[in-house]
Amino acid sequence: MGNTLGRLYTVHPKQRECFFLRLLLVNVPGPTSFQYLRKVNGILHDTYHDACRELHLLEDDNHWDNTLADAALSSSLHQIRQLFAILLTTCFPSQASVLWDKYKNSMSDDILHRIRIAD
Repeated sequence: MGNTLGRLYTVHPKQRECFFLRLLLVNVPGPTSFQYLRKVNGILHDTYHDACRELHLLEDDNHWDNTLADAALSSSLHQIRQLFAILLTTCFPSQASVLWDKYKNSMSDDILHRIRIAD
C-alpha cells in the first residue's frame, strides 16, 4: 500500500484555506501534491478556494450539507450549532432552511433533553 489518506477530520469553514483544501482532497481523485490540487484545466490557481470555485464545488449547498453531516458524526451538539451559525453568517448557503430542517435534531437534542428534565 502506498501513501494513502486514512482519516480526514472535519474543518470549520472559518479556517478557509484548510476547509477548501479538505474539499479538494475529498473531491479530486489521486492528488499528488498541494500544487496539483490548485491546478484546474491546466491553470494553477492562487488559492484552494479559487480551485474549488473553478471545479464548481461551491455552486450549491452540497458542500455545506456534507460538512454538517461530517460534524453530526464526529462533533458535539454545541460544536454543530456553532458550525451552523458560522455557515449562516459567513458562507450564506442558498437554502439555509433546508439545511436547518435536515440537521435541527442533530443540533438540538441536548436542549430538548434539558427541557424535558426541567419539566
